[in-house]
Amino acid sequence: MKRQPVVKLECEHKNLLPLILVVASILLSCRVSVRANVSPVKTAIARFMPVQQTPVPDASLAAPGEACFGSAFGLTCLGQSGWRMQTSQDSALRSDRIFDLAFCPDQRLVVSHALGVDVSGVEGWQPADDESMGIPVGVLCDFQNRLWLAYEDRIELLQAKDRVVFDREEVAADQPLFVDLTATSAGDIWVLTPQCVARYDGKKWQENCIDRQQGTPVFLKAFAAGKGHQIWVAHDAGILRFENGKWQAFRAPLSGTLRDIAVDISGHVWLSMAGRLLMFDPDTADWIDFSAGERSPGVGVVNALAADGQGRVWVGGEWGLAILDGERWTSYRMDTAALADNALSSIAVMGGGPALPAALSMPMGAISGRIIEADLPLGGVAVELCAGYLDSVFYGETPCADKPLRKRVVTARDGRFVFTDLPAGRYYILVQDNQGVWAWLEMTDGAARPVLVRAGEETALGDLLIR
Repeated sequence: MKRQPVVKLECEHKNLLPLILVVASILLSCRVSVRANVSPVKTAIARFMPVQQTPVPDASLAAPGEACFGSAFGLTCLGQSGWRMQTSQDSALRSDRIFDLAFCPDQRLVVSHALGVDVSGVEGWQPADDESMGIPVGVLCDFQNRLWLAYEDRIELLQAKDRVVFDREEVAADQPLFVDLTATSAGDIWVLTPQCVARYDGKKWQENCIDRQQGTPVFLKAFAAGKGHQIWVAHDAGILRFENGKWQAFRAPLSGTLRDIAVDISGHVWLSMAGRLLMFDPDTADWIDFSAGERSPGVGVVNALAADGQGRVWVGGEWGLAILDGERWTSYRMDTAALADNALSSIAVMGGGPALPAALSMPMGAISGRIIEADLPLGGVAVELCAGYLDSVFYGETPCADKPLRKRVVTARDGRFVFTDLPAGRYYILVQDNQGVWAWLEMTDGAARPVLVRAGEETALGDLLIR
């Protein structure tokens, strides 16, 4: 493991950066394609209004429906009419930074984002909350089209004319926070805490906690409904099944950060663990690693999972979307589909999901710029470009060594560089100075800045200053 000092790359014309975020069409000598969250003035809150109050039969699970994908740069949905992208700049969606998604039986989409919760409807996007309520950790629409919101300190149920609030003491008094929400095919509402699950029977909550006397304590991070009343709960070292009031543990073949869990219609449990894709077969207790070779979805670090009524598994990663239909993967990225971003944070699929369209063919793009240090061009130094997440702590020869796409060039004597033949997408730029220290193009909060490359266009960054 290498730990390198954080060094900043800056645009020389940084006084023009605010204009870039507002008027993208102005040609500046320093162009950095980063989308801003621009939120319209908030109007009166329209409470979540269920359209129907009757449960939807299980047969609807196989009916065709939309699939939607959240990212840090907007929302993309795939339906009968093809791909459809929505952002805060071209719709009433209040924020582009999407955290969670859920479909209602009446086909409305619930979106949790950086400014709260919005719900799609015939009149477009409507806020379902007040921004002062905070950001929920999970959203759910039940079989009666009622909206459930899980915050760290409370659970809220939004009905036709009122809002019911369940505080932490009422649901799980001895737990520090809520983690997630889910619903079973039987219609039960479940809430996850770090050590327990709690079920709502329509009148009260019943809490069931893991046996803390057995094995090493675990922090429960995500859960999903299985067959009947089954609940599958995941942590950083494996999974647990809760059924008929009893817990059963299954240890994974590896351990690492747990990001998501899904259960397909065959009962197989899918996990994103340590950035890899694992499948667990409850009938045989076998684990299968889908992270290498022909089994791999090819999306880099896996972030989000979903399963549809046709038995397909949907996987969102740092490098696109992949759908498993039996033995075959179908993949999409920004250069083959109208995705808002390659790095997907959440997935929701309605019923049996949509038909999968043919991949689009888009022309390649490019990125160019010039490296400056101490007011002089820096020639003969390495510049790397990669897709995927970056951190100041990295494994491998360079910060880009293990990324799904990586390119390397050396600056000319005048400090200029150019990357060609780039698929449409967002990339990170790094330079290694004469002292061997890596510097990246960064945002105001210190995080690495992704640079947008559009199909058939060159993104000219201008002068980049090392400081």
